Formats: sequence, structure tokens, C-alpha cells
Amino acid sequence: METLGYDDPIESEIVDERIPYLHGSYAAPLAQPERGSMASIDRLGKRSPSIDSIRKDPRWRDPDLPEVIAMLSHPIDPVKSNAAAYLQHLCYENDKIKKDVRHLKGIPILVSLLDHPKPEVHRKACGALRNISYGKDNENKVAIKNCDGIPALIRLLRKTNDMEVRELITVVNTLMMIGLQILVLFCH
Repeated sequence: METLGYDDPIESEIVDERIPYLHGSYAAPLAQPERGSMASIDRLGKRSPSIDSIRKDPRWRDPDLPEVIAMLSHPIDPVKSNAAAYLQHLCYENDKIKKDVRHLKGIPILVSLLDHPKPEVHRKACGALRNISYGKDNENKVAIKNCDGIPALIRLLRKTNDMEVRELITVVNTLMMIGLQILVLFCH
């Protein structure tokens, strides 16, 4: 069997490491008896290429926050839902990121995604809004309210039967109402 050459150093490294398996010169490590979960890796002498080794390549990097927010408006729906899911992850217990999302005008885009026809998109947007609205910072709650987030959540609640989405909407609405009530008490 002849192996084609690759110009990409990562791909050629991956293919070169697997050539012994392609030629059948010895059995794959997982097919041999194991002493434990790391036994097959120990026999290789080094780990096979993984996401960690590929991430060291300067061509791969995590997108910065403005890029993630821009991806919320991407024409391809999975890009939108992945960006919203990534924002949800970034905002979890991170008040600085939540504030930055607000300053970069990410909240109105997320609120607009609540009306998206694809369930995956509005579910991820709702999850991101939940994490953004959670916490002591009432400015995020006010920003969601000011871009008609509450009516958008109610519209989504009326049209969905997805229990996960319904729970997310309930949590976001509860956080919003509690935060806004506290804000009203402090302002009067």
C-alpha cells in the first residue's frame, strides 16, 4: 500500500505515525492485553495526535469575544448555535465576560435568536442569556429587558414544547424579575 505525501505537516505527522498499522506490521496497542487504562499509551512510547497536540499549532486558536459575537449573526445556523453555546460557557461565573458581552452588543443579537425557527439555535441563545443574566450585575438584566428580551422569551415559551427550553426560559425570567425588582427597590 502506498501512502500519498501531504504538504500539511500536521496531517503528514498523523499519517506517518499510523503507517505501521496500515501495513499490518504489528497489532494496534488496544488489541493487545492491557494492564490498565494507560497501558496502551505506555507501549506506544508517545501519545497519538490529539486535540491538545493540534492546538499547539499556531493555526488553531480560540476565537476572541468579538469574533464569537460576530458568529451569532453568521448565515449558517450551526455556527450561530455553536457561538451561543460557547458564549454560554464563557459567561458561566465570569462577570467580566458578561459585562464585555453587553458592551459588545451581544445581548440584542442573542435576544433576536430567541425567535429563530431552529430549536438548536434558540435553545443555545436562551442558555447564553441565562448565564448572562445570572449574578449581581443588574445591568445585564436591564439590557435584556431593554431589547425586548421578556416578550421574546414569552413568545418562545408559547411556541416550544421542548422542556429544556421551557426550563431555561423560566430561569431567565425569574432572574430578570428578581434583579429588576431589586433594582426598583434601590431606586425608590
